[in-house]
Amino acid sequence: KNGNLQTNKKQNIFKTLEEIPNYDYSLFEDQIFFRAYNGEVLRAIDYEISRGCIYSCSYCVETVIQKYYNFDEITPSGALKSAKSYLRNKSAKKIYEELSSYKKDFGIQLVRFQDTNFLTINRKVLLELAELIKAKPLDLKFYIETRPEGINEKTIGLLKDLGVDGVGMGLELSGEEFRSSKLNRFVDQKKIINAFKLLRDNQIKSSAYNIIGLPDQDEKSVLETIEFNKMLNPNNITVAFYTPYLGTAEQKKPFSKNYLNEYEKNLDPQIRSLSKHSLLSKNKLEYYKNNFVRLAREK
Repeated sequence: KNGNLQTNKKQNIFKTLEEIPNYDYSLFEDQIFFRAYNGEVLRAIDYEISRGCIYSCSYCVETVIQKYYNFDEITPSGALKSAKSYLRNKSAKKIYEELSSYKKDFGIQLVRFQDTNFLTINRKVLLELAELIKAKPLDLKFYIETRPEGINEKTIGLLKDLGVDGVGMGLELSGEEFRSSKLNRFVDQKKIINAFKLLRDNQIKSSAYNIIGLPDQDEKSVLETIEFNKMLNPNNITVAFYTPYLGTAEQKKPFSKNYLNEYEKNLDPQIRSLSKHSLLSKNKLEYYKNNFVRLAREK
């Protein structure tokens, strides 16, 4: 204002998502709805029914939002102490009505839920939604994302009642000690194995998300992660180069170790950051990125 930088006051957190109007997908051209999904091309949308995550993984941009709203007290297991105040969701009735309208107005066949951790959404809301869907099916495929420790005999039943077709889960990398000590991500290896088995046994498709190029990650870790994916045998495997999100605890490490420059020019569109990783060269990172899925599928 008048040549001076003005900083807005901190916004209040939405305590309920009921007041947010339906998303206006009519703003998009029709071609935007077509998306490849497990060998089909379906009309799809991205959609959210909640906001917030109870976990505080050191590499995740969610932690920046948590700190913005002063949710920065963490338990020894890496979860927010006041998680219930941070998690917010729509009512089951609103979710059902919105999804019904999107199917009617846009011919939607697939909904990709962009909730940070689907199975930490208020269980009462999910159960009510499942009842509404069972009473009057939507005939929609649902793809959700959650954490492996949330998949158990009880939640598998809920996912089936909701009509969930696919579940994406972050492995990040195979080393349990690395995940807990360096990424503040605590999940037992046996629970990961059990989660993928339960999904497979119940005919729900699974996707494993992996990261390579993390600070302190060596080639042995990458190879072990490939072998772990081979053992889990998910329906889909994805791998991404580590990207340091500004403001996260993990983002500061590459600069202190001189793996990345603070300001980059002419970025590689795949690497996103020009890594000078002392444990893995850029060429090796590119090799494992290009061949990760092939190596994990080899028998």
